[in-house]
Amino acid sequence: MPMDTRTFEDAVTALNGIIRGKTGPAGPDKRETWKAQHELMFRHLQLLELEEPVSRLSIIHVAGTKGKGSTCAFTESILRTSGLQTGLFTSPHLENIRERFRFNGVPVSEEIFCQHFWWCWDRLQACAKKGVPMPRFFRFLTLMALRMFSAENVDVVILEVGLGGRYDATNVVKAPAVCGITSLGFDHTDVLGHTLSEIASAKAGILKAGVPAFSAPQPIEAMETLQKEAEMLKTQLEVAPPLETYNRGNLRLGLEGDHQRINAALAIALCRCWSQRSGLKQHWSLEEKELSKGILPETYMRGLADAQWPGRAQIVYDKLPGGEKEMISRTLFTNGSKPQNVGRLTFYLDGAHTPESTEACAKWFCLAVKREQSHETVNARSFLPDQSFSKVSQIRITGYSYNLRQLSEHGRKWTSPTRVLLFNCMPKRHPQCLIPPILSTCSQKGCPIQFAIFVPPYSSCTCITSHSTSDVAATAAQTDVSWQHFLQESWEAMYQQELRDHKAAETARELLLGLRDDLECMNGFQYQSTRIGSSSAVIHSLPIALNWLRHRAIRDPWLNLQVLVTGSLYLVGDLLKLLKH
Repeated sequence: MPMDTRTFEDAVTALNGIIRGKTGPAGPDKRETWKAQHELMFRHLQLLELEEPVSRLSIIHVAGTKGKGSTCAFTESILRTSGLQTGLFTSPHLENIRERFRFNGVPVSEEIFCQHFWWCWDRLQACAKKGVPMPRFFRFLTLMALRMFSAENVDVVILEVGLGGRYDATNVVKAPAVCGITSLGFDHTDVLGHTLSEIASAKAGILKAGVPAFSAPQPIEAMETLQKEAEMLKTQLEVAPPLETYNRGNLRLGLEGDHQRINAALAIALCRCWSQRSGLKQHWSLEEKELSKGILPETYMRGLADAQWPGRAQIVYDKLPGGEKEMISRTLFTNGSKPQNVGRLTFYLDGAHTPESTEACAKWFCLAVKREQSHETVNARSFLPDQSFSKVSQIRITGYSYNLRQLSEHGRKWTSPTRVLLFNCMPKRHPQCLIPPILSTCSQKGCPIQFAIFVPPYSSCTCITSHSTSDVAATAAQTDVSWQHFLQESWEAMYQQELRDHKAAETARELLLGLRDDLECMNGFQYQSTRIGSSSAVIHSLPIALNWLRHRAIRDPWLNLQVLVTGSLYLVGDLLKLLKH
């Protein structure tokens, strides 16, 4: 048989070709289309001869509105720390399609990806020629994940639902070991329904007769529906005990934010139940003995502490270009000689996209910036740990001379950061619901957002998108930003109502005043369609917005920009890609 010369890039091109089929009609027609596609999944599973291999997989199936990915990340980390071979399937990806498929916490290699991609693709293409439609994007990836995990012989698979539950592609699994439902809220209402009861019913579609299930604490309406669905199936649904049950209310988690404690508690319940049903009693005897006494095993604690989930409560310190000037703007010397990054341009990334999650995101952001400020309060004495401040009038750092009085004055500015919101969300979401929790929470906690930048999608949901620097300027002026204009108008109205800090408004005016001139200077021409408000701006391209933020930080090395990036996981993923180049 000749060697397959098709590459990973070829696979990505093929996948991008079926992304176009994701969208469909709205309302009831969309739900019927979704249901029909789900029924076709069983046919695809049969054609790929995966029914029996999938039935042998030991699967933890997780649905919910908020925290699905984080709960899966905690669960996978605990089981991997316990010595098991894990497979994890999640969505969406942030930077690379391979992130959706993880073995032992690591994204699958291009080689393994290609092997299973083309195995599925060729067979399904052959069936398409005989009249069986190709599965759409996410359904194809789900089939590929099931094939991948079956072939690689993992001990346990953690499967995150893509959308809903009952008609989701992942719900071709007939007998999972245990099911989990994370916090529920309003999202994808065009498909799932417009009440919490309807949404809960859709999520409960992953429950199976005789399969134990656990839920995070839910609103009364949602919990009643979940319990009714469980009773109809004669299956047991329990609320996961909180961390305090194990006397671990202050347990350090790898993912920050109070809301992550709910996700961690659900992960513990899922892991414990899976271990009881796995048949590996000897392997889990010690952990079960401790858990039965209300003690959290060491492997669980390490798994929770080591869990990582990019794009959720993630902090990135930007490496500003500028050689030695960069060293001055980003590095201080404390305790004699040890360099410490202080981040003149710092990004706080969280893909929150529901009202509840943007509020949780804002709480985390305030906690994070306050913690940094307490650790990194800067004054001129930081530069002179071993010298008498009163006897020295000037110091020299990496080739630049500074007067101590100037350093002392600038040090005061460093402790007053400028906070920026970099935001986008999908048009089906309501900014009137997403933005107020951010504004009010940050204001109430003493960390007001001073201005906002709205940008259109960059690479959207494509698998990998390459954009050359020259392409960015050429296409920016042609981009439709009517939705971003609406976001800006909503922001300006809410900002004026929420504004409490007039110094914040003054800072916003200073920065936004020079924005248009800055863009002209940076790019050689003026973007006539860049729209600037009293506390916000619409910029036609994410790369241009990033370049402007860097431009400001480099021009004023004492400017401490703290940028909260939220509203969309796609926005977070696109920025992460740009920051790496």
